[in-house]
Amino acid sequence: MVEIQSPDIAVRSSKLRTSGAENSQTFNRFASGLGETSEFFGDFGNFVVAPISAAANIYEWRQGEIGLGRLTFRSVAAGGGIAVGVTVGAVPAVTVGGVAWMTEKSYDGFMWWFDKMSQAMAQTEEALNNGWVPGR
Repeated sequence: MVEIQSPDIAVRSSKLRTSGAENSQTFNRFASGLGETSEFFGDFGNFVVAPISAAANIYEWRQGEIGLGRLTFRSVAAGGGIAVGVTVGAVPAVTVGGVAWMTEKSYDGFMWWFDKMSQAMAQTEEALNNGWVPGR
């Protein structure tokens, strides 16, 4: 019998060879639990979170906080997430939701930059029209 020593653990190599079936059963129990958990969160997301999110988006639209384009984007993204959640599972649905969120935030960042650049261009044009000469 070969024994591997470490400061805290002594493991016998024969135990590792004979425990393959036990490890497989442990993994199967773990994976089964993950499947049940994923199914629960998928159902929870589809039937609880999605309607609340849709209601909140409609409320924001009616209050004038978001435009019709953003409401449409969020609704289509939520519908896509639900479709993926029903057909594939919770983890891919969360991925779809994350990509939609990142897309919206990227758009917001781009529009902020575009607005600042437009202001800078307008100020530069106004300065040139008023006689400013760069480098003078």
